[in-house]
Amino acid sequence: MSPVSRARKKKKTARPQAEPTINSLFRESLREVAALGAEPSLLDLEVLVSSLIADWWAEDLEIGSELIEYAGRKRTPAAVVLLAALAELAPTTGLRAEAAGTLADVVARGLPKPAWLDRLGTATPGTCWAAVDDYGDATTILAEFDYPDEPHGILAVVEFDGTVTEAVIVDTDHEMLAEVRELGEEFPPGRARRMIEDGLVDTPEHAGETDDFLALTLARCALLGEREPADPPVQLDPDDVVEEFLRDSVVTDTPEARECVRALVEFGLTAEPADPLRVGPEKLARFLEANFDTELLAVDEVLPAWAAWAAGHDDLTQELLDELLAEVDDMLDEFNGVEPGDPYTRDLDEDDPDLEDVRTRRLFAVPEAVTEIGGDVVSLNPADVEQRHLLVLGEHPEFHELIANDELDDERSRWLAIRWTLADQLWHGFPHETWVTAERLLERGLSRDEVLTQLGTALAGSLDGDEVNLDAYQEALAAL
Repeated sequence: MSPVSRARKKKKTARPQAEPTINSLFRESLREVAALGAEPSLLDLEVLVSSLIADWWAEDLEIGSELIEYAGRKRTPAAVVLLAALAELAPTTGLRAEAAGTLADVVARGLPKPAWLDRLGTATPGTCWAAVDDYGDATTILAEFDYPDEPHGILAVVEFDGTVTEAVIVDTDHEMLAEVRELGEEFPPGRARRMIEDGLVDTPEHAGETDDFLALTLARCALLGEREPADPPVQLDPDDVVEEFLRDSVVTDTPEARECVRALVEFGLTAEPADPLRVGPEKLARFLEANFDTELLAVDEVLPAWAAWAAGHDDLTQELLDELLAEVDDMLDEFNGVEPGDPYTRDLDEDDPDLEDVRTRRLFAVPEAVTEIGGDVVSLNPADVEQRHLLVLGEHPEFHELIANDELDDERSRWLAIRWTLADQLWHGFPHETWVTAERLLERGLSRDEVLTQLGTALAGSLDGDEVNLDAYQEALAAL
């Protein structure tokens, strides 16, 4: 279920487009509260004021104090309503007390407090539900609450490391309750409170709906009763885990492998101390993200083996393990700068009738996506022009030392530039006569090297400086 798609919509009016002053923001806040009407929905009021708080919470809490002072001077019905809502929702104990005190002063000076405001903040908690994904990477929590005729809830997504990626207020209609009951199970309110509160506090930046609902979410969490303590961290020795993994897996025991396994264990201890060896797609992706600038030389060998080994501890089904391993392959491709899928036809639809012909042409241009340069074996993406040129260069090791020593003369530089140009023409299929001619020569029994030599001769003879005379080139190709 998507929290954002379920989020209760705020009833805020459009903000001024000019650069606002503090006083204009305060006036606008009172105007938006007044626009709700004489006796608005309690939940609509709370959602609105929570979003108003979001405008200044992260920037400067002192603005909240100034807003309270401003409302206290205005002595209007909207000011009374705003102060009452701030006394419930303001983000600090001090601000809530300040709002309550200012409200009392305003009422004492003769401005009446509507009776319906006494019900503000009296929502009663109901059942809490939680649904955990198949791997345990994320938990979706729904905490139900009720005002008279206004059932609603907090819907939050808590990641494995405790961070909250979404937290919104939702209308708990019958359809939603049926969905969450089907996907999840009842959940202890104190645990829901602790997970949501800690996740919101520990998540440094919020955005969009989560930010707008933050004040109201925390106020509702306070109604869920005593916080349940977190599970204690698992005590384990990373060295013991490294030894066990290398003993049980097929990974070659090398210093590089040990370094990578230790990094996985230490990441688990930090990110998920209560279950450090659990594996899931999001957790492994976060590990790679955290180590993007770290040289983990054995990660391509270790990560799939680690996923399979740790999955045995988690009792994952074979189907879930297969899906996880497929995702790990894609993660490693991305980590290594290789896009998932066939690099030769990635830009084509699977049902493209020319797919196999295009693949044949491009494989003729660049037969391998792996090459050896400078003693290192590297995987490259032939669809990228610079990497394609490196693959062409990899076919000619006689040039490597010359290039490394800056000894490549003009004749060899010109020859290499022609080979790169041919690879680009064949990759893109333009001019199409290049591939038509190559196919014709191949059918006559010429080898790939012989065909490329003839194509290169035709291209070299058609150059005007560094530019190709297309008409002359097409004529030269036709004559081969």
